[in-house]
Amino acid sequence: MGAVRTRGVIKSATVSPPWDEEVQFTLKRVNNEEDIARQNLFSRVRYIQNVEQMQELITEREAPQGDIQFETIMICLIGWNLKDEKGNNLEVTRQNALEFLEPRERVWLYSEAMKQNPIWMGRLDEGKAESESDSNPKSSPSSTASE
Repeated sequence: MGAVRTRGVIKSATVSPPWDEEVQFTLKRVNNEEDIARQNLFSRVRYIQNVEQMQELITEREAPQGDIQFETIMICLIGWNLKDEKGNNLEVTRQNALEFLEPRERVWLYSEAMKQNPIWMGRLDEGKAESESDSNPKSSPSSTASE
């Protein structure tokens, strides 16, 4: 007998920044495809052999931190309650995130996305955290967590 898996079920959390509890963001735990896409952001690696010590191999990585931070957020961000100046709901898009997120929200969201995806912090034990719930991205009755 094998282990039963359910397709399409994602774990998500709705969180609010500690300085503005009215604002809500919904972040998801990523799937394999999204995890690989994020790993590929780190794909530019150079290996250099140390001429003085031939056994030593030096590894250099080129990782633009701003891009990695923003892409991490965009991979995980599945909802928000942001509105434009006319009161219209803003769709979650790259351009809207660049235009409407405050810089401190962007930094905070990166931290929250990393918490939602413990594998990115080197933790393979992805047990349920208090702020997680199983939900469908179309109807997201997630719990709210603010720190």
